[in-house]
Amino acid sequence: MSAFPGIRTTEQGVVVDLKVVPGAKSNTIAGALGDRIKIRVSAPPEDGRANRAIVKMLASRLEHSTGLIELIAGHHASEKTVLLHETDARHVRERLLKDPSRH
Repeated sequence: MSAFPGIRTTEQGVVVDLKVVPGAKSNTIAGALGDRIKIRVSAPPEDGRANRAIVKMLASRLEHSTGLIELIAGHHASEKTVLLHETDARHVRERLLKDPSRH
């Protein structure tokens, strides 16, 4: 079990709960916000553009293939849940919650 409630291991992979702010000035991972990870994306919430931007940003930050990242809940909401295949919670936690200036 993960020490952070927004990142947990399941039989399918690592599940991450997000709070997404679309239409932001830049793409950033703001860190923990309650039991979620706050992410800002510059893409608007239209035609799935923000969702695609989230997957692309997570793939880059986690050094993970976009094909292994699946949006499983919140397709049309600001609170989303993603499933990350073929990774572990410790890696996800370290890559998403570390100081981005050291990335």
